[in-house]
Amino acid sequence: MIITQFVFLFFILFFIANKKKAVLYILPLSLFFTMLPVVKIGDTYIGLCDAINFVIYGYVFSRKTVRKFIICNPLFYPLLANLIFLLLIAMYGTERTSLYVLWRAISNEILLPLIFIYFLQTKNDILLLVKLYLKVFWVLCIYGIIEFLLNYNVILYWLQSQTDFSFWVDHTNDIRYGYGRYNSLFHFPITFGDACVVFFYFIIFFCGKCREKIIEKKTYIYTLCLLFIGVLLANSRATFLALIFGLLQFDYFRKPKIVLIGLLVLLIIALSFSDYILNVFYSIFDLSGNHYVGGSSMEMRLRQLDISFFLFLQNPIFGGGLSMIYYLMTEVSLPELAGAESQLFYLLIERGLLGIWGYLWLIISMCKLLPSYRKFNITFVGIWMLASFVSLTVGLYINFPIIFLLIIYKSQKLNLLTR
Repeated sequence: MIITQFVFLFFILFFIANKKKAVLYILPLSLFFTMLPVVKIGDTYIGLCDAINFVIYGYVFSRKTVRKFIICNPLFYPLLANLIFLLLIAMYGTERTSLYVLWRAISNEILLPLIFIYFLQTKNDILLLVKLYLKVFWVLCIYGIIEFLLNYNVILYWLQSQTDFSFWVDHTNDIRYGYGRYNSLFHFPITFGDACVVFFYFIIFFCGKCREKIIEKKTYIYTLCLLFIGVLLANSRATFLALIFGLLQFDYFRKPKIVLIGLLVLLIIALSFSDYILNVFYSIFDLSGNHYVGGSSMEMRLRQLDISFFLFLQNPIFGGGLSMIYYLMTEVSLPELAGAESQLFYLLIERGLLGIWGYLWLIISMCKLLPSYRKFNITFVGIWMLASFVSLTVGLYINFPIIFLLIIYKSQKLNLLTR
């Protein structure tokens, strides 16, 4: 943890010197350490991202001008409602919610997207942030390729050896139909793949609409290729489904040349990996289960849904509390919940009707955020929902797609995008 403590100290010094730049830099850079701990207090490990967020919020809420920016946030009301709902769930849920778990949920799901626009005020701020995200994803994807070539995650393996906190799941020997699964610098391959998919469609949209030239055309193509490779390396069914769903945003018939190129690429992929593609999709819907895929089969998911709904009925309004699944896995030991990686199960078990209502309100508000780009807006939110409902994206929160939507929202206000 000495390395993460050094990173935290460096951020503090940078933050003192230039607060806005420190926040704009740390947002994309935090993808390198989504699950890394910075300190242990009692039996609880405090995450590096959580410690950094605490510093940011402490500064922001000490400023008198912050109220104006928070209230002007287009997602203010659904985020405020979710804050109130989380507090009620923590107080009246079946299982007592850990204060750190509550803080983490409020910090990542509510406070970060709420105060984000406070630091994103000019065109230069937007361009700086987007370029930083581009560089970060280059590093993540290239490191994923290195991990694939070595079949060994050098960095995460070494970092894991320095602490007894499990922040990384090793998938070195996790083979799906002859192909491995790779984490890059994330906790789980699904997280790597989902991050690549979300950024893949954001950068296509932003570069296509931005009045400023962000990157050269050659670099743009290389970036999309790297992100696509990242999706393949993650080898996650949820990620593949999200990638395919994202194609709905494009108006293919207006550009026949692009349609032809796209069909040619799809044909090459289909012919080269036909057995793999068919097996992956068969494994999703095969009710008898599939021993060649490490994730849950449809039969297992239906069983997990039954358990989730049963637990939901025990306290339908407030749910089980934000620590309920951890309690069930450690104290009660429910093996059926192993692999229950879906946002739906977490909402049913832990958050009840209040949590579901708050989540739906926020999702609907996200879908309505960009009326000028409605088709992209709805599809982009749909990508995230599909990915998180099929397989929970550990280490990435709903603030991840919100940040990119708010970048586009602010870019519109500053006349940085074309219609």
